[in-house]
Amino acid sequence: MALSVVAPSVNAGRIHEVADTLPADAIRTEFPFGVPEDEVRYLFFSTEHSRRLTNGYSGAFPESYLRRRALFERPRENSEVAWPALVASGTTHVVVHEWAYPGAAGAEVSGWLRQHGARAIAAHGVDILFAVR
Repeated sequence: MALSVVAPSVNAGRIHEVADTLPADAIRTEFPFGVPEDEVRYLFFSTEHSRRLTNGYSGAFPESYLRRRALFERPRENSEVAWPALVASGTTHVVVHEWAYPGAAGAEVSGWLRQHGARAIAAHGVDILFAVR
């Protein structure tokens, strides 16, 4: 079951504009993680900011992505393993698209990040950019 919905907003990519200001060595992970439609969108926006991603559909899913997907689809349920996996992936920044989750699930993902010390450094509506390190 896909968690994401299509938003009719022309502002859907605004939070990605902030990625242009991140350090060149930044590595991003975006949530929801693992939804094919979202993965395509993440890859599309990466063409503007040229920062590395731990997710984003490019035609193939390496084993490392499949392992992360199993944890990050529901990170709060796998918190003891998901957080170390996020850090081990090299992620320096996380974008959470809270609007793309049903109910309060997006806010829960943001809460999970905060619980582990991530800091919100930018927001546009219910899209939030976190610094992990």
